[in-house]
Amino acid sequence: MRMYVNTPELFEIVHKLYNKQARVLPSKEQLQEILEYLKCLEDLTRYHQFIPQLYLCAGQVAETDLDALIKQEIQSDTMKEQFLKAVLKWWRTSNEYLSADWKVWQDIFESCSANFIQPNPQTNVKFQAEYCVAIREKLTDCNRKLLMKSNCASLSTDKVLQTFIKNTLLVDANTLKEHVSEVVAVWKLGMCDVLVVKGYTEDIITLEDKLVNLPESKCLIVITDTHQTDWEFVTVNDTFCLSQLDSESQRQVLECQVDFQGYTVTLSSLADVPFLQSHLSAEVVVQLYNKLQVGQELLERNPCYLPRTFVRNELINEYIFKEEHLILAITGASEARLAHVVPPGEQVQRFNPDNFDLSANCRLWLIAGEADFTFLCAMISSIHWVEACEQGFRWRAVKRVTYQLVINHLRQDTTSYAGAKEIIDLPHQVVLVVAEPGMGKTTETTNIAHLVKQKDPSTWVVRVDLNLCITLLSQQVSAVEFLQEVATLNTEFEKCLLKNQLDSDGNVVIILDGFDEVSHNYYEQVFSLLHQLSVKKIKNIFVTSRAVMLEELQNRNSVFGFLISTFYI
Repeated sequence: MRMYVNTPELFEIVHKLYNKQARVLPSKEQLQEILEYLKCLEDLTRYHQFIPQLYLCAGQVAETDLDALIKQEIQSDTMKEQFLKAVLKWWRTSNEYLSADWKVWQDIFESCSANFIQPNPQTNVKFQAEYCVAIREKLTDCNRKLLMKSNCASLSTDKVLQTFIKNTLLVDANTLKEHVSEVVAVWKLGMCDVLVVKGYTEDIITLEDKLVNLPESKCLIVITDTHQTDWEFVTVNDTFCLSQLDSESQRQVLECQVDFQGYTVTLSSLADVPFLQSHLSAEVVVQLYNKLQVGQELLERNPCYLPRTFVRNELINEYIFKEEHLILAITGASEARLAHVVPPGEQVQRFNPDNFDLSANCRLWLIAGEADFTFLCAMISSIHWVEACEQGFRWRAVKRVTYQLVINHLRQDTTSYAGAKEIIDLPHQVVLVVAEPGMGKTTETTNIAHLVKQKDPSTWVVRVDLNLCITLLSQQVSAVEFLQEVATLNTEFEKCLLKNQLDSDGNVVIILDGFDEVSHNYYEQVFSLLHQLSVKKIKNIFVTSRAVMLEELQNRNSVFGFLISTFYI
C-alpha cells in the first residue's frame, strides 16, 4: 500500500475494507485515511484467523456459516445474541468504525461479566513491591500458567490483583462451573489478560486447553489450597508474614479494632509488635477487616446488682516493728513517726533503687510504693509491706515464708472496703473472697470481671468454674494449657495471645470460682495450679470459697481473705 498503483488488487482491498459500493479507486488521501484507521486498531494478530474467514463468509449466501463463525469466536450464546443485535443496529444507524474500543462491545463484556465477576477485595493492605515482582517474574512467554498454593486465597488474591492492577479477571471455582463459556469469552476477547481463579474445579482443564490458542499476553493464575500434580503449571507456595506489607499497611493492621471478650480494643494492645509480626497469619489479617473476635464474651452483670461491702482483718499492732526476724517495707510514715514505734538504735533507711546496698545492716525500709516493694521482693527472700493509716498500721503485702508472724500481730478490729472497686487496686496478686452459699460470690466476681475490663479493656479475664473442671484437673496439665482450655479459645492465634501474656507482660486476671465445691481428692491439684499461676506475671488471681476453707487458703497463699458482708434491711 505504500506505492499508490491503480491495480485490480488494490481495488479489491478497497471493496473489502472500506466501501463495497465503490466504482472507482479512492484518491491517495482516502487510501491514507484507510491506513491510519488500520493503525488505530493496533495489534491485529488475535484477528488473523477470524477476519479472513469473516470476509470469506460475508461473501457467501449461507447465513448459518457466518453465525457459526461468530459463535466459534465468541463461544457464548448470550454474548453472540447481544453482539448480533448491536451489529444490526450499528449497520442501520451508526457512522462509526467497528473496533475493540467500540463502546457497545465494552457494554456487552460488562453485561456478561456481571454474572460472575468477583468484587474487589475487602482488605486495603498493600504488599511491598518486591513480593509483587516475584509473582510477575513467574509468568513468562514460555510459562503462562501459575498455580499458587495458599492457605488464605483472599490475601493471595489481593497480592495478585495488586501485581497486575486492573488487567485481571477474577472468578471463583463455583462461578466458573456455571459460566465457563462466558468466562472464556470475556477472557479471550476482553481487555483483561490475566484470568485469576480462586479454588479448584475440573473446568480449569478447559481453560488450560483454551490458553494454547490465545495471544501470548493471556495468562492463567489458579489460587487454591491443594496441589495438583497432574497440572502442567508452575507452582509456588504463597506464604505470608506481616513484614511483607508496606509500613502503612502494617500500621493499619496493628491498629485494627478487635472484639476482645466483648470489649473493643486495638490489636496492638494485646501483644507487642515482634510477637504479632511472627504470629499473625493471613487468615487473621483478613478476619481483622471484619472485626476479629478474640476470647469469649464475659457473663452479663445482673441488672439488680447492688455493691457489697468487703471486710477483713488487716490492722497490725506496733509490736511487729520489734520482731527482729522480720524485714519490713513501710509506706505512709515519716522517720519521726517511726521513731516512736521502732526499738531504740534500730536503723531506718529510705529506699533508693539506684543506690541499694543489700549488705547494709537494715531491716526497716521506707519505700514510695508498689514498684519499690516489687524491687525489694526480687532482692530479699522474705519481706512484708506495711502502711501507716489513721488507725495505726495495716498489712499490705508479703513475700512468703514468714506469713504466720504477721498473723500473730493482727488486731481484732476489721477494715471495710465499699465495693469491689476498692479491692481490685490493692497490691495483692491472690485475692480471697469468702462467703456462705447464696451470699453472691459468683455475682460479685462477675462484677469484678467487668470492673477490670472497664479499667483496662486489653486485660485478659479468665473465669474458671472449678467444679466443672474435675476432668481437666485429673489430667494434670500445665497451668497454661489449663487456662487455654477453660477460656474456650477457638483458634491457635487466641491461644498464643493468652500464652504470650502469661509468659511476658502478665496482663491477665483469673477468677477461680467455687474452691470449696471441688472434691477433696483434687484440693492438691488446685493448690498446685494456684502456685503455678502465682509465680507467673499475672495481675490478679481471685479465689472464691466458703468460710470453711478460709484458714487453709490464707496459710497456703500468705494473704488475708475478704468476707462479703450481709445485707441489712
